[in-house]
Amino acid sequence: MTKFAASAVAALALVAAAHQGAAANPCQSEWGKLTSAFKKLSPILQAPVCQLLATTAEDAQKCVDDYTKFLAETEKLVNEYNVDAGSMKIGPRGLGWGTQTDPSTWTERIYDGALNAERTFVSSQMPGQSATLRFRGTGGNADAPYTVTVCVLDLSGNEAQPEVHKTFSTNDASWTLQLQNLPTTRVMVYLANSKVTVNSHKYELSLTPSGLPSNVNAAKSLLSKPRVIKASPVKP
Repeated sequence: MTKFAASAVAALALVAAAHQGAAANPCQSEWGKLTSAFKKLSPILQAPVCQLLATTAEDAQKCVDDYTKFLAETEKLVNEYNVDAGSMKIGPRGLGWGTQTDPSTWTERIYDGALNAERTFVSSQMPGQSATLRFRGTGGNADAPYTVTVCVLDLSGNEAQPEVHKTFSTNDASWTLQLQNLPTTRVMVYLANSKVTVNSHKYELSLTPSGLPSNVNAAKSLLSKPRVIKASPVKP
């Protein structure tokens, strides 16, 4: 065996070992492995908006104002995601969404790629109460089964909801997943081929938020109610 061939085999073995280790507990292991990379990719928002239900008009106004500012910050982050991540670049990817068309609706933004071993996507803090995740196989020449795992994490990277995963055995299958109760969380999607190979599974992936966070919605409702102003008694 030549020195080059031996190096190639060793490198493939390391990739396979890392792949198998991550697959054991992808939500925590992938987050731990990639945290530094995602911090470099974009800032991580650590300021949850409206954690408490507003009971006064002042609290409600602050909640709405903070959420409006948060939307602007997340939109900027989404636009910065993957600027340097070409289709052949190895490493994690940001998972963003399309344009906000009104305060509670976003358009779909599709990511595509080719899966040889593994790939991880992660979102910034979710701006909606819920979201729709869509995955679709679009071809490829790999024939080994592969798995898509969806993790909902808190802002520290811990599991906020049980992981959901689906295994595909063809290159043209699709999956739609509805995610609920997402404020103060981020979504991570881990794609893992069961066999590390030069052949690939081609795919498309999107994560589309919807709905106002429940506390923001409650704050808007409170602000929409007519306020009673008590007049001071008029002195004779």
